[in-house]
Amino acid sequence: MRRARRPPAWPRAAPPTGSAPPGPLPLTHARALRAPAEQGPLGVCRLAVGTRASGAATTQLVNGLVAAGCITRIRRPEDKRSVPVALTDEGRARHDERRRALTEALHTAPAHRDAPAVDSAAEVLDHLSAVHDRL
Repeated sequence: MRRARRPPAWPRAAPPTGSAPPGPLPLTHARALRAPAEQGPLGVCRLAVGTRASGAATTQLVNGLVAAGCITRIRRPEDKRSVPVALTDEGRARHDERRRALTEALHTAPAHRDAPAVDSAAEVLDHLSAVHDRL
């Protein structure tokens, strides 16, 4: 018995959800780049935990980020079932650019605060972001 052909995951006229748009990165894309930037190459299941998305959504996200040149799949001949993903130079640059912009925004917005206070606030915000990711 033949299986019915599945429709594409997105309309042909629209780009995949995972493609990295120019300009500021959406939060899901930023998380997808942050996880391998901080932890090294990850499998899709571990990346899904880092992005707070389902496995299927993460696979689609990875497909788009691969197409955008931000992530690459690492094929291992000894393990054909597991295909970790890692940042490319472009992905590392996008991640670093976002971190620099965030740091700059935190340091310029509260001009009446001293640098240690801003650094402390940034640390608290980073911690709250991690807490939010676990919820």
